[in-house]
This record gives sequence, C-alpha cells and structure tokens, in this order.
Amino acid sequence: MMYKAFVIGLHFSTLFVLSVPSEFCVYKLKNGKLVPSKGCTEPDHGTIISELKARIQAKAAKTKARDETVTEPIADEVTFHDAFTGSTATTSTNTVINDASKTLPPATTLMLNQTTDFKEVLETASPTTTSPPLSQDIHILIGRRSSLSVISILSTSGVSYEQYGINVTDLIAIDYDPVEKYIYWTGKGYIRRAKTNFTVGELLASNLSTEVDGVAVDWVARNMYWSDKGLKLIGVSRLDGSSKKNFITTNIEAPRAIVLYPAIGKMYWSDWGSKPKIEATSLDGTDRHILVNGSLMWPNGLAIDYARNFLYWVDAGLDRIEAIQLDGSGRTVLIAHDHHIFGFTYFQNFIYWTDWQTGSLDRMLVYNSTIRQNIASGAGDFMGVKVYGNHAIPQTNQCYGNNNGCSHLCFYTSNGAVCDCPQSWGLKSDKKTCISP
Repeated sequence: MMYKAFVIGLHFSTLFVLSVPSEFCVYKLKNGKLVPSKGCTEPDHGTIISELKARIQAKAAKTKARDETVTEPIADEVTFHDAFTGSTATTSTNTVINDASKTLPPATTLMLNQTTDFKEVLETASPTTTSPPLSQDIHILIGRRSSLSVISILSTSGVSYEQYGINVTDLIAIDYDPVEKYIYWTGKGYIRRAKTNFTVGELLASNLSTEVDGVAVDWVARNMYWSDKGLKLIGVSRLDGSSKKNFITTNIEAPRAIVLYPAIGKMYWSDWGSKPKIEATSLDGTDRHILVNGSLMWPNGLAIDYARNFLYWVDAGLDRIEAIQLDGSGRTVLIAHDHHIFGFTYFQNFIYWTDWQTGSLDRMLVYNSTIRQNIASGAGDFMGVKVYGNHAIPQTNQCYGNNNGCSHLCFYTSNGAVCDCPQSWGLKSDKKTCISP
C-alpha cells in the first residue's frame, strides 16, 4: 500500500512524519537516506520532498532570527498594550506608570465555540466574561534576559504598568511563591529569588550547569524543583536552597519545563531529548509514567488548569499549543501558528505566552481561541512569564504547616506524606529524621 506522507517536524537529523493511514513515525537520517522506525513504512520521497524543503527553510529562518535576537543588544523600551482599553504605554527601566483614570469596561458575554468535546468540557466550568474576575488584581511577571518586569491589572484603579529596575543575568525560567511572595528565577548556572518589590534578594544555588531551563515552586510543602539539562537531572530542595537532592536522574535526557500540582502530589515535566515526551510522577519520584510521547518536538512550556484538571503545553518545534486531561485522555490542539513560543503559563481561563519571533507577550482564552490579546511587544528577549493574583491558590496537603514532622524534605503523594533527605544523607528508622553521612 502506498502511504501519503506529511512532514510535521524536523529535529536535527530526525524527521517526524505523519503518514496516512499509518500512525506517527520517526525517520532517522543515516548515510543520506531516511530510515523508518520499527513498524513504519518506507516514506514516499516524491511526496514529501517539497514539504521537507519548505520545513527546513522555515525552521532555519526561525532559528537564525532567534539567534540574532539573542545576540542583539537588549531593547531599552517595551510597549505594553492595555488588553482591556486598547491603549498602549511604553516603559523603560526604573519607570512606573500608574494611570488611575484607566478603568476596566463591563464584562461582556462570549460567543462560545462548542465544536469539540474539549471546549464543551471547558465551558461547563468557565465564566462568560472576556476579563478575569474583577475581585482580584492580576499581576503578570515577565522575565527578560537581563531584567524582571511586572504588569499589574488592578481591579479597582485601572491598569498599572511597572518596570522594575532589577538587573539579572541570562534569565531563563521564572516561578512565584504566593505564600511568601517571592519570585524565583533560573539563569546560566544559578537559581535566585527576590521579593516582589525586589527589596530582598538571595542566591539559592550556584553549582548548576548553564542550562537550568525550568523551575517550579511547591508553595504547600515549601520545596523547589528545577530541571538541569546540562547535568541531565531534576533537582529538589527547600525553598531557601537547603536540603538539595538529585531527584530524577535516570531515563532523562533534556528536561525543560516543570509544573506541580501539590493538592494531588504530582509533578509534570517535558523532555527535549531524542524521544521528546511529557512525563508525570508523584512528588517523591514514585509512580513515574509518560503522559505524552507522540507528535512532539520541542515541548517548551507547561501549565496546569487546577479547576479542570487539564495540562497545557506549547511545542516550539511544531508551532502549536495543546491540551490534555491529566489522565492522558482528550488531547486537543488549541492553536497552531508559525511563531516560536518560549515562556508559557495559565491563569483564570487564559493561557499566556512569550514569543521570540514577534518579541511579544500574548494571551488567549482557552475555550475560545478568537479571544486573543497582545499585552506587550517590542522586546526580542522575552523569556519566562508567570501570572498571579493577590491570594494564594487554595491547596493543602499533609506537608503543610509542620512539614509532617520531617526534619528536612516532605513530599506529598496519593498515599500520604513521605519524608526524605538531602543528597547522600540517610533516613532514620523513625522515617522522619535525616542523619548526615
């Protein structure tokens, strides 16, 4: 049988092909020939050659544009677009714009798109307003290569654009602790944190590789997880950087984004390796399993919708944003375009992302892709993004409060809380206390 093939991705010497009527296949380039993976047929070279050339050219152009963006001097000004009033404001370092005359318009009714089961599921738990609830201020934390910025959408006084004059070095990923109101970020070889007003800052780790691409805060158990692509591991420590432990060290190749679900004791992460995948595990490292491992290329960012139990991710290689239920069902493409998304997060029915190709920050309503807004533009070095409100996310577990009596690390799982120790330390017979080697 002749299979018509469609090229959907290219990653170094690996060609990802979706063949009809066969399943997703991977073809390795060896000695100038495409060699199919087990169970896949020989590709119809005549059919795919033009698409392959186009894909290679497009990806090369994107990579070139990205590399040029990274090496160019960082822009001094960023234009923020008021997603609610349509106006704009330009800020530079040490500039604060707080226009109390800007008030949010009344909420308007959405025309919900109910063409897929996914959208129907989302609609059942979704408000019918274009704007997040006005009872809570919303803060958008944006990381750039050398600075951190906060945009505040205020429920009472309008929109405040705040560009803090804090210098950082080679920032990559960011997260936020809603309990103590600390911002955490990674760079080349380090993890740091600072208060949201940047009056208190500290170095948490400095002996890491130059590719610490992800960081996630467990605000309930007071732990911090990070991905280190250079060392091929995921690490964990207390939020102050103490009690460090190599958490995931086997069958991991190029870990990238990390997100946590403290209430159910789960962690999810993406891996850019030769076989791209998204994995899940309990917060103590048990019950590890693959959630997604087909039709992936560069899974750049992850986000969890706690209200609906959905995981969202962005693939910068296949140029799309997707969603899946946490049980592995209902995979759906939300949006597909030709940009290079890097930072990614979710908050109150919206997904937010930074785009290296357009130098912009955008957001979209998850259950209606026609509700899409540009928030900021003019910077080619946008990295991580995190959106948060004024109140902590209402989640708890047995590690909350007294650390479940654990002397060092407490991990919550579906079977209850588990105590653990820093690297090379041992756990005493009481299963609570750690002893040094």
